[in-house]
Amino acid sequence: LEALPAHEKKSRSAESEYNDTGCPGLKISVSKNNKKRFVHRYQIRRGRKTVRRCIRIGEFPVISVQQAREIVQDQRMELQINGIDPHDKRQTKSDEITFSQFFENTYLNEYAKMNKKSWKTDLIRYNSDLKDEFGDMLLSEIKRSDIKLFLNKIKRRSSGPNANRFQSLLSVIFSQVQEFISEDLPN
Repeated sequence: LEALPAHEKKSRSAESEYNDTGCPGLKISVSKNNKKRFVHRYQIRRGRKTVRRCIRIGEFPVISVQQAREIVQDQRMELQINGIDPHDKRQTKSDEITFSQFFENTYLNEYAKMNKKSWKTDLIRYNSDLKDEFGDMLLSEIKRSDIKLFLNKIKRRSSGPNANRFQSLLSVIFSQVQEFISEDLPN
């Protein structure tokens, strides 16, 4: 793959694609500036129509050929066995928000500043620990076990009462998440 040439600069198309002979649907596209990306191309039936889909998997060499093959095989199995379209699944995930997005945009501005005198303390706790621990995680990815591990880490580092304060804050944040989600659901 490293030896693949960059796509011709004068070409009308943006990139050229090469098939992986070991994994149907896996391709690598090479751009004019020699960026190499793995993509998964597949077709699904939507009623009477056949829809062609393409999902970017990642850049080479960050993702190895073996990793790309495993991702494509997993996506194909989900599609064939469970009928789950990887494109739709990814679209749903991209519609979700991260802990940081929720905290900064919804919790802090729409709840804490309006209802709590101690909102600045919440912001300090968020910036000191919560942002690093949960910031980039999607809300749906945060599990009780993640929170328990985090609280144990706080307890070991400082004290039990401090861990309890974080627990109270997380409880309020996730109750606001529930309200936020229920507002988005159709009646």
